[in-house]
Amino acid sequence: MQANTKCRSMRASLALAVLSAAVTTAFPSFAQTGPSSSIPDNAVVIERARVPATVHPNRELLLWMISPVKHDRGALAEESYTCPEVTLGNYYSGPTRLSLLDTRSGRVINTIKLMSPMAEGVDEFNIPYRILSGLYYLVPGVPKKSEGKPALLKLRDLNGDGIAAETAFFEAEACMGLPTTLIGYSVAQDRVIQYRAEIEVTEFEQTFDGDRLGQGRRSGKPKVETQVWIDYLFSEKPVRPGHWKYKIDYRGRGGCDDSYDLRYNQARETFVGTLTELCLSPDQDPPAEK
Repeated sequence: MQANTKCRSMRASLALAVLSAAVTTAFPSFAQTGPSSSIPDNAVVIERARVPATVHPNRELLLWMISPVKHDRGALAEESYTCPEVTLGNYYSGPTRLSLLDTRSGRVINTIKLMSPMAEGVDEFNIPYRILSGLYYLVPGVPKKSEGKPALLKLRDLNGDGIAAETAFFEAEACMGLPTTLIGYSVAQDRVIQYRAEIEVTEFEQTFDGDRLGQGRRSGKPKVETQVWIDYLFSEKPVRPGHWKYKIDYRGRGGCDDSYDLRYNQARETFVGTLTELCLSPDQDPPAEK
């Protein structure tokens, strides 16, 4: 058993060296307790972070990927970022996992998948290893408009519960549209979780009174959607801890004027709220500006 563990560590260490100097953590040995907690030999550790000792004295989060593929966009001075690259930069692609470890025993408590919201059912995500500072990911010690290594597991209080145990991930679709998701340590469950949101969506059709905007007319019944990727949420500042109100206007791109009102329910570890969509009808154009 010891010989097998040593071989796994050596193989993973070699893979890390080939991939990038930015990924510096050698793949550790783990005490395996079953298939659900096993980490494969071809896993590459991207980053790790201890849960604050005040929250739990022996828990650690581990971000890792399976046989990741490296994508280097080249020198920043030669080519500016495109819109999707603001959350990509230079990145690895491949199956992506986050695990919670017991640091005393080395046991993997649980593991979750991090999957792209834009490729439903595809077990893959893009993880930046060098990216512009001052955008969405934290890049410690690097001035804005310069590239550096992001701190992907910099744990903070991002849901307003007073516990610094979460981190956010982003995936820009284009110049508009920013799916965001929250990953963190659940004290109640003693697990790493991807937070859900239960959102009541109500659509209104924009009406016009001559050349002026009229009141919206509700279109259909409200429906409740459960999401783990929520548009722009974790890029927005809350109006107060645990409460977000913001608008995203897609009407110039053939979409709707979206108004979110979301709150974090700590007892349920779920975001709950409403999305009101004010949309132009397909056959209607807004009045011409004077």
